[in-house]
Amino acid sequence: MTPLQTAGWEEHVFSCDSFVLECGERLAPLRLSYATIGTWRPDGRNAVLLLPSASGVKQWALAHVGAEETFDPERYFIISVDALGGGGSSRPSESLGSRFPRYSIRDNARAIHLLLSQRLVLPALRAVGGASMGAMIALEFGLCFPAFAERLFLWSPSAKCSPMFIALARLVQEVVALDPVFNGGRYRHQPLQGLQAAGRAYFLALVGRRFLENTPIADRESIATKVGQMYRQCWDANDLLSRYDSLTLHDVHRRPEGHDPNILSRLQSACLLMPSRSDHLLPIEHVLEMVTTIPRSQLETIEGEAGHWAASQPPGTQEHRRVRDATKAFLEAAA
Repeated sequence: MTPLQTAGWEEHVFSCDSFVLECGERLAPLRLSYATIGTWRPDGRNAVLLLPSASGVKQWALAHVGAEETFDPERYFIISVDALGGGGSSRPSESLGSRFPRYSIRDNARAIHLLLSQRLVLPALRAVGGASMGAMIALEFGLCFPAFAERLFLWSPSAKCSPMFIALARLVQEVVALDPVFNGGRYRHQPLQGLQAAGRAYFLALVGRRFLENTPIADRESIATKVGQMYRQCWDANDLLSRYDSLTLHDVHRRPEGHDPNILSRLQSACLLMPSRSDHLLPIEHVLEMVTTIPRSQLETIEGEAGHWAASQPPGTQEHRRVRDATKAFLEAAA
């Protein structure tokens, strides 16, 4: 494939014959769906990699791409990838269903590096980042491939999955499993009622307490219903649950060679950390600990009541403007 030379969103699929996961099982083949937009440079120094949240797919990036947005395709070569478990990438719903092997955040980082180095033949990146799970993958990418990405932008980040997020992921799994149609993951039809209920439950933990207190009941119900409908309409149940399962395993200190309490101190990439002050899924206190450990780190908080959802607010909101402006300044700063 010839990389894009001009602006224009184009979607592609990368595959390799075999990819061994950390659990020891194998994806054969591995498939990663991705999209590119912008002007390509051979040295990769204008390449920016965008990674989705657990319930996101590659199209999430479009809200951040544009002449007046965070990532200008006239300036950057933008790559947006479907992480394992969703979109057009390797996922349970392709064939294996509930027997799909368990994958980790680090497996995602390793697979995406293959895409960049083998298909796009990029020797480096200007930056890599995303929100929530995307930030987790980006951080692992920086640790696994220390000379590859000059900068990391981590929105709603965490060095490991918090107890609250683990409990929420388990709740989502249990709510879906309560739908009789689910049948232990061996369903013939999607467990739509379970997915709808899981989305509504997830919404309640996604936003901040003050958001719930200050939003009229009818509006809260409407938003919760929309989140439930998104789960119901956009996700296969096993795909979604595999994404949340990968989150519960996440801890950057747990390396293949053993526990490493000092791993973050060896991160070479410059790092922008953007937590939400109202986030109780990945609390800001955990991010403040990261700031004291990561050598070239910069903290920029997101204010407001949107909680963990803050970094995913649509264009026109104060949260989106905050993420856009801080990230643009970070990317444009001298190395």
